[in-house]
Amino acid sequence: SGKNPGLILSEVFTNPSGDDSPYEWAELVATNAIDFTQQPYTVIFSNNGRATTKGWLQGGVANALVNSTYAFQIDSGTVSPGDVVYVGGSGMAPTGRKLRVINTATQGGDGSAQIGQNGKLLKQAHHRG
Repeated sequence: SGKNPGLILSEVFTNPSGDDSPYEWAELVATNAIDFTQQPYTVIFSNNGRATTKGWLQGGVANALVNSTYAFQIDSGTVSPGDVVYVGGSGMAPTGRKLRVINTATQGGDGSAQIGQNGKLLKQAHHRG
């Protein structure tokens, strides 16, 4: 049987018309109670530019010429089962509870999160870089 991930990806808003940054976001739904100070998570977006030898760990501000990844580390706050929360750019439209917001037009993402062998979008991380 599968393990409950604690958060599920409910909706993603990518590539809006015009400049993408800082308007992209992901909506997450909690399936477990989580204290992010004890069990941090990271959400990673990947740009579909050219691949580099760093793969998922490329990081940096998204660039159409490089396969950049962008991490949003969630390492504070709590959620209860059923809570709907967001991570994304500082210009994101949702008005709900935001766990991590970054001006993605000018700032790189958080740390170098690791992706499991199955390539899941959500993966626990243990530090903010």
